[in-house]
Amino acid sequence: MLSRPPHDLARLLSGRACGVRSDMKSPCNQTCRIYERMGYCEGCGRNLGEIQEWPSASDTRKRQILSDLPSRLAALFAERGRQE
Repeated sequence: MLSRPPHDLARLLSGRACGVRSDMKSPCNQTCRIYERMGYCEGCGRNLGEIQEWPSASDTRKRQILSDLPSRLAALFAERGRQE
């Protein structure tokens, strides 16, 4: 579980690692904890592959990722609620 993003991950999230910039804002809210049972970040709902992909992803791909997040976060919080 990540308590905060590693230095390289923080660079990826900022877009500085690859030089690609987009006006589409990352869904990251600096929570950065992967819920291992589901593989999604508890803050933004993305998996590690999507987090890594974000800076170089096309706006179309970013919209695809963003469209999946509400249902993922709902499922994640429902799962977490059942465990508490």
